[in-house]
Parts: sequence; C-alpha cells; structure tokens
Amino acid sequence: MAAVQKARADLAVGAAAGAFFLLASALWCFASGKDLNFDLINYHLYGPQLLLEGRFDKDYFGGGLAGYLNPLIHVPLYLMVRAGWHSLVIAGVLCFVHSLNLLLAWKIGDRLLPASQPSRRWYLFCGVLLALSSPIFLAELGSSFAEALTSIPVLAGLLLLLDEYAKDDWDRRRFAAAGLLLGLATGLKLANGLFAVGATLALLPMVDRKRGFALSALVLGGLAGGLLAHGHWSFILWREFGNPLFPMANNLFRSEDFPQAMFHDLRYLQGDVADSLMLPFRMLEHRTTIYSEGVAPDSRPLIVLVLAAVSLLFGHRGRRRALGTSAPDASRRLGFATAFFVACFVLWAVSSRIGRYAMPLWLLAGPLIAAWTARLFTAGRGLLVLAAVCLAQGVQLYYAGNLRYTPAHWDSKWLDVRVPETLRRSPFLFIVLGQQSWSAIIPYFHPDSSFSNVVGQYVMPGGERMPRRLRSLLERFNGRTRVIFDYREAHLKNGVLTENIATDVNAVLSTYELQLEPERRCDLVEIRFHHFQNWVFSAENRAPEVAGRIPRNQLLVCGVRAGRSADLVAEGDAETKRVDRVFAAVEKACPGLFSPSGGQTVRGRKGWERFYFNSVNRLMTDGNAVYLRPFSSFGAVNIGSLEQWLADTPPHHCEPAIVNANPFIS
Repeated sequence: MAAVQKARADLAVGAAAGAFFLLASALWCFASGKDLNFDLINYHLYGPQLLLEGRFDKDYFGGGLAGYLNPLIHVPLYLMVRAGWHSLVIAGVLCFVHSLNLLLAWKIGDRLLPASQPSRRWYLFCGVLLALSSPIFLAELGSSFAEALTSIPVLAGLLLLLDEYAKDDWDRRRFAAAGLLLGLATGLKLANGLFAVGATLALLPMVDRKRGFALSALVLGGLAGGLLAHGHWSFILWREFGNPLFPMANNLFRSEDFPQAMFHDLRYLQGDVADSLMLPFRMLEHRTTIYSEGVAPDSRPLIVLVLAAVSLLFGHRGRRRALGTSAPDASRRLGFATAFFVACFVLWAVSSRIGRYAMPLWLLAGPLIAAWTARLFTAGRGLLVLAAVCLAQGVQLYYAGNLRYTPAHWDSKWLDVRVPETLRRSPFLFIVLGQQSWSAIIPYFHPDSSFSNVVGQYVMPGGERMPRRLRSLLERFNGRTRVIFDYREAHLKNGVLTENIATDVNAVLSTYELQLEPERRCDLVEIRFHHFQNWVFSAENRAPEVAGRIPRNQLLVCGVRAGRSADLVAEGDAETKRVDRVFAAVEKACPGLFSPSGGQTVRGRKGWERFYFNSVNRLMTDGNAVYLRPFSSFGAVNIGSLEQWLADTPPHHCEPAIVNANPFIS
C-alpha cells in the first residue's frame, strides 16, 4: 500500500511539475514574440516545398546552400504556415512539442538521483529549471529551428541507455531502440551524429565480450534510424546531383553542380587548441559570435565540468554523503551521463562550435548539475547551491535581452508576403543576389517561376565555368528574367533604380553575361512584420542600437536581359584576372581563413570581392589595397596592397595582422 501511495504521489508531483514547465515555456514563448529568423526566410520553408512539389527542375540553389538539407523536420511547420494557421496556434504546437525535452530532462534527472536522496523532488525541479534556462533552448522555443525537435530522440535514446547501463546484462533490444532514436535524430539533422558517436565512446569502457553484442545492436539501430530518416532524401539527391549528401562531401562525390570541396561551416572554429580549451569560460561572456549568432551567455557547461572534476578528485566524500553504499546504480548512471556530456562537448567543440547543434547537451546540463550537487553537498547546502546557480543563470538571461534572432509581433499570419500582381500572374526566372536567399517568398509567386540564389553564400561561377543548370535556366527564361536584391532607402527615384545602384548591380550581373533593362524600373516585394520589444527584456529595451538590428523587409525586383553593360565591356577583364591572382596568393598564405579557395570573384562599382562559404569571410579590394572582412564584422582590415601580394614575397603568412582581424580569435 505504501508503495502505491508513493507512486501516486510521484505521479501527482510529476504532473504538477510538467504543467508548471509547460506553462512557463508558453509564457516565455509569448513574451519573446514570433521569430522570423534568417534561417526561416532562407531555407526552413523552402526545403519542404522542394520535397513536396519536386522543384528540382525549376530551381537551382533556390534556398541557398542549406536549401538541400533534409527538409523532413520542417514539413509540419510548412504545412501549418501554408494552411494559414494563426501564428499563435503554430507557436503553441511547436512550444508543446519542444517542451517534451523538459519531460525527458525530468526523467533523466530521476535516473541520476538516488531513490533515497533527501529533498529529491526539489533537486529534480531545479535540474529541469536549469535545463529550461538554456539560452539556446529558450531562443528556439516555439520557433522554426530544428534542434529543439531533434533533441527529443537524442534525449530519449540517452534515457534508454541510462536504464540499461547499471545492469549486468544489457538488453540488446533496448540498445537497438536507443540506436534507432539516435539514428533518427542524425538522419533528420546530420549534425546530431556527434551524439551517436559520443554515446558509443561513453559506453566503450564498460564493454566486454558479452556486452559487445548490445553495443553492436546500438550501432545497427543507429544505421537503421539514419536510413529511415535520411534514406529517401539521399536517394533524391543522388538521382538529381549524383551526391546523396549534396552539397556536403562533394570532395568525395564530385557532383558537377557544386565545387569539389567539403562544405563545412568553420565560422566558430577559426582558433587554436588554447581557444578550444577556453571555450567553457568564453561562453560566460555577453557577446555574440562565441558559439552563437546572438548573445547567449551560459555558465552551466562550465559548472558541469567543474563539479565533475571536483567529484573525481574528492569523490569519496561526496559518495558517503549523497549516495551512500545503497545507490551504486545512480552513481554508475551519473558517471555515464557525465562521460557522454564530456565526449559530446569535445566532439562539438572540434567539429562546429555552433551552439544550436549541441542542444541536447544544454538540456542535459541541468539534471547533471542537480545530480552532482546532490553528490557533493548535504541536502540543504546542495539546494542552496542550486538556488544560487538558478539565480545567476536568471540574471544572465535578463541582461542578455530577448534571445529571439528576429523577434516580431504575433500577427495572424506566420509570414505575410506581398507580391505585385504582375509577378504572380506570369512565370519568371528570379536571380537572387545576397547572402539571404529569400526562398520563403517563393510560394507567393507564379508556381512555374524559377529561383536561383546566384550570388549568395555560394557564389556561382560565371563564363565558361557557369553550372549547366544555371545556363539551362537562363536559356529557358530568356527575356523573362528578373533580379532580386535587398531594398534600401534611396535605391529608387520615381520608381526607377538610381544610377549608382544600377552600376553596382550591372557589375555583379556581368559575371553571368546579364545586365539590367535600360528602363531600370523595379517592383517592390514586401515581407511585413513589426519588430517586437516588451517590458520583460528591459535590458534590451534600453539599448539604442536595437533598431539597427531590424532587417530590411522589402526587396527590389528588376528586369534583366542578356549582355553586359557597355562601360564594363570597354574596361575588359584584365583587371579582374589580376585581382584573381591576388586573391589566390592570399588564399595560399592563409588557407584556414579563406576556405574553400578558388571561388568566383564578383565585381562591384567600387571594386571586387570573393566570399568563402566555409570560413564565411570575405576578401575585398578597391583596386589598390586588399581587405579582409570577417562575417560578423561591418568593418574591414587592410592586409596589404595588390602590388605587395603580387610580389614574390607576400606581406603575410597567416600572421597576427590577418588572424586577429577575425573576432572569434582572442
């Protein structure tokens, strides 16, 4: 009878805690506003349309580089948006599903704490509260990002492994199920593969001949899950491009539709070993570009590592106090969960350092802190420590401001796009210029229109190297081609593109044997939203520079025709070839900052530039000096003149003058 009553009490407490955290998640989501982030506009809504409508013969990099990632995880969002659901309803559905992470965090914490732990329920509560306080999780809560969804199978797989880890006989079926979940997460988002590897590494010290069969079941389950989630998409990519991971790993598959280089985001990896070791400390800073595009200070990973290290050094004292001799299972599980955290953290730090890609770790950090605190301190002191950590994390979040990347009001539509009737009535080829592909607007144009982000994160080659698919689109839509680019004030005068801007656009288009139509008349496409601020984030509201972070929400659509403008033809290509030699010399001197090498040089009114989609840096020249512009900076650093770089001895060989221009290196 006592056991039944205890089970009922635990169920009631769990239900109350679940309701509390679901309500807290919903309130946070509502207070933060709708997130019209860069990736939503860039590819979150494009991938599902590509999958469901089969636009491969219509578009070519219509969603930029990321447009060919497995879109399956974004299909529900796409269907809700296209069905016209109210934005609050869509966010409510996403928020509810994302909150399942907190339920799993509670379950994991339950496995890590001894059954006899005093004040056990409060430790569980604090652990989940710390999981919720992850700035990366809060930024994604109720938004379009995939990581808060794919973290669910990762944590569920970890939970299954925790249940089996302390047993003498590992159940192969449960290991296979855990592998299946980890494989599904990896297939939905390939970056999750590090958690499958991390779990395997954490299990290896306990594997003997008997347990080896269970580990094999884990691996086979992972392969099955990956095939189930990504197999169909890989087949489509192989059929269309000859690369099942297109555009990634093209150094292996060598598709003609992309440079034969490895596509690997190196934005946060441009540092040395010391920089990697300092990462847990740097994550405390209130600044961007450490491990996230936004400000996301987080002390919890450092606390996990410190508590684990202290326990390893003085574990005998903590074991007597918190675990006693009757809780060896909890001790083993805690050791495995910590090994999993450390292994995955290291793998993440050396593979990407992109904060969103480590979402399961940030959620796991909460239960780990609670469990290690219970191990190292008496019950009362441990709760005081947890309260202090929660308070410190709350203060950090307050001063970080609104964690949304592009917060907007809760309008009825998730995305409100206004397109002129002339562009909806007839099909055109739209050449998109800019890092943002704007592919979210595609459903609002004529269904037979084609889109290609020609000059974006990937700058397509021109001339003889022009991709076959792009050349085919230009021929098919000859006389029906438009160029799309970001609108800013003073671009138009009486509906006509100003001469300076027209010169810039023509210089870029000349690479592809195109030019603006002589009339230079343009249409406006608008993505309507209202930037969101509120009383909750008063620290942000006091900052006058917030207005500068509001993205433009209007695009210019202008007619183009074949040929090059007369002034560019008169100047010839000799100077561009000279600039290419200079950029090649810089790439050779500092390959880590300019990857991949040999990209297309784009001309503008004031000079030339080359963009590197792995390192996400730019090389620029005005015809005299050469400049490096890191992706997060609006400034540029002079790294020498063209003549110096054309000399036999270039001015730099990855010396500090170049390296320190990158804000990620300290």
